[in-house]
Amino acid sequence: MRYNALYKTKPETEQKSAALPVIKSQPQDKAVLWGGNKIHKFKYNTSSMERIGESWEIFPINDYIPGKEKADAATSAKGMKPEELKNKFLDELLGASVRKAFGDNFPLLIKFIDATDKLSIQVHPNDELAHKRHKSPGKTEMWYVIEAEDGAFVHVGFNKSIDKDEFRRRVEDNTLEEVLKRHPAKAGDVFFVPAGQVHGIGSGCLIAEIQQASDITYRIYDYGRKDADGNTRELHLEDALNAIDFNADFDSGQKYELKGGVIAALVKCRYFNTNIIQVSKEYHRDARELDSFIVYICIGGQFEISYNNVPKVEARKGEVILIPASAGNVIIRPLNGEVKLIETYVPINTGK
Repeated sequence: MRYNALYKTKPETEQKSAALPVIKSQPQDKAVLWGGNKIHKFKYNTSSMERIGESWEIFPINDYIPGKEKADAATSAKGMKPEELKNKFLDELLGASVRKAFGDNFPLLIKFIDATDKLSIQVHPNDELAHKRHKSPGKTEMWYVIEAEDGAFVHVGFNKSIDKDEFRRRVEDNTLEEVLKRHPAKAGDVFFVPAGQVHGIGSGCLIAEIQQASDITYRIYDYGRKDADGNTRELHLEDALNAIDFNADFDSGQKYELKGGVIAALVKCRYFNTNIIQVSKEYHRDARELDSFIVYICIGGQFEISYNNVPKVEARKGEVILIPASAGNVIIRPLNGEVKLIETYVPINTGK
């Protein structure tokens, strides 16, 4: 089990302007047994790292918020106390409603996943159980399939209702997959995976994942794989049993339609709302009504983004942009044709 501490900041200076700068992600690649080279190809990255299974794009780490150094460079103290400045900075970055629900914690983690081989069958605890066991948030997530090979699939949920005894037996006799829902996966598919749903990503999928800012995973079944040293990975069957929703009536697949070829809702939940935006001409987004930061994941094309008086930033396929809540009218300007983006933010009524 792993858990990464959340973004926190200790600003020392006051923000002059009404909006913080555009923040482009500085990803961290993670090598794993089931990884490959799809992420590097998708990003036009020439890195020589092998078996890259995940690229963490917007993620929580101790005492740091990406882009804070830029914000600090544009500020001056003017006698403001550090705690006052911290409050101002976090309100502008996160949004007042987000901060009310999550405190000083950055609530999301954004990543790319390359499942060249199958991922383990696993489950994540909900908020209540995660707080009780780990003093942390739970983990609800969603997947957008960017690329999929022929025969690619994902598992989410059960195809019949089972109890703990049958579940344990099937793990022990290697028949667990027989009772898991198997969803064919193709480019553009969307799957919602709330905490408590048993799931696994099959081989041949390149995925953008949006999730709560937690890396708590209970690994249930790993196909008997061994690492380079001949060791099997740790399993967490007993921890998983009380975290699993054993009902079979959950439908993970999300249907959507691009209205007018511009924007469509993908997933709405208490932790994040996501849309897909596909445009070939300038597109305006009023961020003031959201009272939340916005993340844009570029999954196709190239674009320029700007708001207020902050410098314009260009991004291309495979890059991720963070827009602070203090941004006003956000302008997305496609470069060289059509651009496709996943837009993510935290809903105003979060925490209710």
